[in-house]
Amino acid sequence: MDIDLSSNIFLVTVGVNSRHGTIKSPIFEDGTFELIPRPEERSLWAPTLPAYPKMTAFNKPGEPLSNYVSDHYRNVRVIDDPEFESFTYGAYANDSLYKRKLMACKPGDYIVFISLLTNYDQGFMVKQRNYYIVGFIYVEKILFSPNKFPNREDFANFGKNAYVRRAVYHPKTLDGVFLWKGDATMSTRLKQAVLFEMGSIGIANKDRDNKKNESTTSDFHKISNYLRYVQVPFQSGNDLEIFEKKVEWWDAIKASNNSLSSL
Repeated sequence: MDIDLSSNIFLVTVGVNSRHGTIKSPIFEDGTFELIPRPEERSLWAPTLPAYPKMTAFNKPGEPLSNYVSDHYRNVRVIDDPEFESFTYGAYANDSLYKRKLMACKPGDYIVFISLLTNYDQGFMVKQRNYYIVGFIYVEKILFSPNKFPNREDFANFGKNAYVRRAVYHPKTLDGVFLWKGDATMSTRLKQAVLFEMGSIGIANKDRDNKKNESTTSDFHKISNYLRYVQVPFQSGNDLEIFEKKVEWWDAIKASNNSLSSL
């Protein structure tokens, strides 16, 4: 897989997080993981959106994702976005401070997905959780704020996205939606998650330098605060230092995933 080192890189968080109570995305001892999508609002449930039992586990194709969800959530429908079959991602970017930076994301840029994963060993270890890079898309097409249901060409490109599938039954929910589609040859859902660290994007942890005994919990909260908004740590341009850091960053992702070729 080729990597475009001239691209802007946007970081967004996906999947369930601490706001979703007992639902957690598991990471296993070998670094493989399951990305659990967030539950949809009940008022927006639609037959075109799956419930957890209808979603297949990535690492165990014959098993449902509901194996990792408590009985309370088993029949809850989900907004499974991003989706890694046709590599699309959607968001209400224009009215969300968290995602507004994504309005600048264009073809030739990357959207890198980061998710909160919790260690799993026959059950969740709640205190052992971290943010991990779980996949990315290299943007090929965009569809911003469609004022009507997508036409045949747009549906062919974006029809598998959860926001479009939901709009079959709730057309008004498509208002304000921004959609991105990745090039299938340059986009992927990682097999092994890659731990996200602030130092990997060139942000030094000064507190750690000054306090040798700083806790991992403190680091976790700093990363969590950083990821509260869409971030663009690597932008296109001719800055040699940024370019070198970008190369290191991609190399770290590839080192954990043998299926990705070297730069």
